[in-house]
Amino acid sequence: MVHARKGGRPRKYLSDDERLAAHRVSNRASWKKRAEQQNLSRREKYRKQRPTADKGHRLEQVIFKNAPGTYNPLAAITMPVRKPSDSILKESDREDLARASLLKAQQVEVEFTTYVGIDPRSFVQARLLEYLSQVSSDDENREALDTIDSPAEMIGQLRQKCYDIRDHVWQRVGSGEHYDRITDIMDNMRRVERWLQDISCEALVSSQSLRDMYSQNQLQYQK
Repeated sequence: MVHARKGGRPRKYLSDDERLAAHRVSNRASWKKRAEQQNLSRREKYRKQRPTADKGHRLEQVIFKNAPGTYNPLAAITMPVRKPSDSILKESDREDLARASLLKAQQVEVEFTTYVGIDPRSFVQARLLEYLSQVSSDDENREALDTIDSPAEMIGQLRQKCYDIRDHVWQRVGSGEHYDRITDIMDNMRRVERWLQDISCEALVSSQSLRDMYSQNQLQYQK
């Protein structure tokens, strides 16, 4: 319990609960910023790996002429235009490409299942208990967070592979059964990734806060 003191500036927090709540808000904001930075880095990496003009993609400048004395905000915009060889595929070729892409995504799913196991909740709980065993109730060992963050990063990399595969299907074939099945695989990976990120976020507040939420079944993977 926080005790009042005489003199000096007024206390910012009048109780441990207020202090803990404020720290939770601050650390959630910090985690969100870090997640945004990671997503930006992944998007930049993806853009560098996307097909370039020599693989059938190009940009065409489209000019919209203004009437005299008028303002047109679309006076000059750049629009992506596909070559016919990219946009027109035989139905049999589209089906073959979609099946091959789904097979690749399923191979990534096998990697995910091999890493996580058949019960993702048990995997997440094992990582949580491993983390808690490395810290005391009043300790905030940031190095121990690798027990949580490393699996989350690994799963994020596998999910990104599926995202790249799905994006290729979207560009060449469009939506459909195979696209939806790849999305389902991605969603399963994303769910486990979010469970781990939720634990990491609470651990940044304090290990005791994480223990309390675990004992009260308030973590996302417990719901």
